[in-house]
Formats: sequence, structure tokens, C-alpha cells
Amino acid sequence: SGQKNKAEEGLELIKILQENAGTKLRIMPGSGINESNIQRIALSTGVNSFHASLREDVSENNYKVTYARRVKELIKKIEEL
Repeated sequence: SGQKNKAEEGLELIKILQENAGTKLRIMPGSGINESNIQRIALSTGVNSFHASLREDVSENNYKVTYARRVKELIKKIEEL
């Protein structure tokens, strides 16, 4: 997350880490990454690996789940780059 609560808030550090890592290491930011901000994060930092849970609350069961529709949308946004 670039030492911030959300990856989108830590773009500057994530970019620096990616530049320093080159092709030797894979930088994989996480925390708050979703289908609405994945392109901005990718383009701003140069990373191409991400951690995204894409969870949503299921109120009747009091837990969170990941829905395939959100995963598909995230993949679509990445492929558009």
C-alpha cells in the first residue's frame, strides 16, 4: 500500500519501489485496489501485479464475499491497458 492505508494513497512510494526493483522483484501493491482504480494505479506506478480481494458485505450473514463479476471487471480493466 506504499505505507499508506490504501494503495491509491501511496502511489509515489509504490512507483519508487517498482523503479528500484526493475525486473528482479515483483512489486504487488494491495489495500483498496478495485475495478474503479486499477488502471490509475497501474499507469501511475508501472506495476503489473496486484492484490485485490474485491470483497462486499453480505448483510444477512455478517461476512464478506468476493463476487466473480467484480473479478471479471478488474481483469477487463487490466486488459484494456
